[in-house]
Amino acid sequence: MTYRCLVVDDEPLARKVLANHLSKMPSLELVGECANAVEAVARDTTFHPVRDYLGGLEWDGEERVVSFAANYLGAEREAWRRYDACELVGASGWSSPIRVDQGAADTFLEEQLKPELFRQACQDAGVELDLHVHEGYDHSYYFIASFMEDHVAHHARLLAA
Repeated sequence: MTYRCLVVDDEPLARKVLANHLSKMPSLELVGECANAVEAVARDTTFHPVRDYLGGLEWDGEERVVSFAANYLGAEREAWRRYDACELVGASGWSSPIRVDQGAADTFLEEQLKPELFRQACQDAGVELDLHVHEGYDHSYYFIASFMEDHVAHHARLLAA
């Protein structure tokens, strides 16, 4: 019999050492690591009211992204550029490093998000981009919760500098 094991410890080094030790045990399947109980419960909690509601909807096949932008930003596509991250990084004079976490399984990755365009815009503007693409993740609540600590640490470093 194989037991599934989730390592939960607030000390990163202890968590890694324990996970390494447990991963060598043939009767255990290491399913993940968490820094605290909240993260552990959130990891395996299957109920998410917004995601569950949206997941139950049937798509009628009508593309709405363009109409969404037109409804909120106006019909003139040129006006949308003020909200485009690629445009903003070049025109704003931003100079601090930017961290981006992106799920490789995000359904909007190739057609709408296009991180390679943002990477090029940052390079052109001379802005350091710390882009992390995570295999097996989309852009769900769990994805955001999984990498939130990294974002907070990124901003704390910038504020302390």
